[in-house]
Amino acid sequence: MNPGAAASAGLVLGLAAGFSPGPLFALVVSLSLRHGAREGMLAATAPLVTDAPIVALSLLALFTLSGAGWVLGLLSVGGGLFAAWLGINNLRYSGGGDESTPAPRSFRQGVAANFLSPYPYVFWLTVGAPLVVGAWKERPVGAVLFLALFYASLVGSKLAVALAASRSRALVSGRVHVLVVRALGVALLLFAILFIRDGFQRLSVL
Repeated sequence: MNPGAAASAGLVLGLAAGFSPGPLFALVVSLSLRHGAREGMLAATAPLVTDAPIVALSLLALFTLSGAGWVLGLLSVGGGLFAAWLGINNLRYSGGGDESTPAPRSFRQGVAANFLSPYPYVFWLTVGAPLVVGAWKERPVGAVLFLALFYASLVGSKLAVALAASRSRALVSGRVHVLVVRALGVALLLFAILFIRDGFQRLSVL
């Protein structure tokens, strides 16, 4: 893959991942609605911290394929339990959050949501790692451009989501605001069910 193609792939895949629904996306929107743009943006930067070990674990699983199912299974179950906890917190929301009462540990919540989600691992196992390795073999600069543009567009899109959600708080005030946050809680619970089911299947429990 030439550098131009690698850069284009990084940009497109980063934007697709950034705007795709998932636990981190729902968390960014929820925190922005409840506590303002700053807290949502803190959670949005989580991939910059979590993805280095995720890539390393994905490569390790590739080299030990017999254990890949167990790794993804355990992560799916753990991610499902964490997503359920986040969803229950949203369902309990009754209003009153604002920028003067910052959400506790927003960045840590983002890190946990992304690290425990199976989505990044599946991406790196199936798409990301092969692309990087292939680009590196042809010209190392291509791999660097892929990674740079992937994370710039991934995090940038989630920052944009946080800003947009925060600005929409004025449009969804009062009871509507609470209902939107609780709807995000339901979405998180649905992700939790899917993750736990997928985890049990990978662990041969179901």
